[in-house]
Amino acid sequence: MGAPIEIKNVTKFYGQQKVVSEVSLVIKAGECFGLLGSQGAGKSSLIEMISANSPLSGGEIYVDGLNVKLNPNRVKSVIGIVPQAILFDNDFSLLDNLMLFARYKGLAHKKALTQARENLRLLGMEDNEDKFPEQLSDDAQKRFAIVRALMAAPKILLIDEPTLILEANTKSKIWEVLSNLKREGLTILIGSQNRDEAERVCNRIAIMEKGKILSIGAPAELIRDEVGKEVVEFEVEKKELDYYLSKVRDDYEYKVLNNKVRLFVKDGQLSERAIQLFSSHNILIRRASLDDVFLKVAGHELESSL
Repeated sequence: MGAPIEIKNVTKFYGQQKVVSEVSLVIKAGECFGLLGSQGAGKSSLIEMISANSPLSGGEIYVDGLNVKLNPNRVKSVIGIVPQAILFDNDFSLLDNLMLFARYKGLAHKKALTQARENLRLLGMEDNEDKFPEQLSDDAQKRFAIVRALMAAPKILLIDEPTLILEANTKSKIWEVLSNLKREGLTILIGSQNRDEAERVCNRIAIMEKGKILSIGAPAELIRDEVGKEVVEFEVEKKELDYYLSKVRDDYEYKVLNNKVRLFVKDGQLSERAIQLFSSHNILIRRASLDDVFLKVAGHELESSL
């Protein structure tokens, strides 16, 4: 058996617009893999193709050894999916929603009932089984969507924007749940705009921009290899920018954004030496992050790191 998810030179068009461009990835068993990118990067389109919910325009995707183009129903039977846009049946309680979903998945009633209550407890929703979806907050609806996705004990969990617009305590709860599921051996793929989420939960990430994969690796390795250990930030007048950059361009990698320079300090280089080259009242030395990696490889900041 190969890797849980193998993506080979996949392309997606909507009309004349190419939203995924020749993407190739291998996602390993038991890892949490993150697609990190701003809105419109192509993350959702790729997840929809992996889940056999959207046709490929080119290339091949294999899920649990199954070609998604040839075996869409079998692919859907081994995955759980939490889309960004969540739909529930508001005519039924949470428990009844889960039981209907379980019937659709072919689960026996007794086993499904036990599984439903275990999953509700896992996401801290055991006291809400008689509520209706429309009564839930956005935070609770996202947690319930994860509960539903786990009902059939999937081999692979796909989640699009696990914590976008959610409150901090709910984010932490979902991150804890995903980390626990990963430790139990579940393979997880998430699409996210949140670098804290990617750094905290994911074993590896792919930085995605305009439908392309720009860089792949473990978060700490990407930070070390792409930008180094520290970043020196400083602001200068636009008319003086070329002058100051001429002092550093031979020794340091950097990016300029709105008259603010981010200087990447790698192993063997000293932040203090870089500071001595500048005359600025707004100099900051800080630890490098995935935000800096994204800026370096994509050319702009993440639209959301909230």
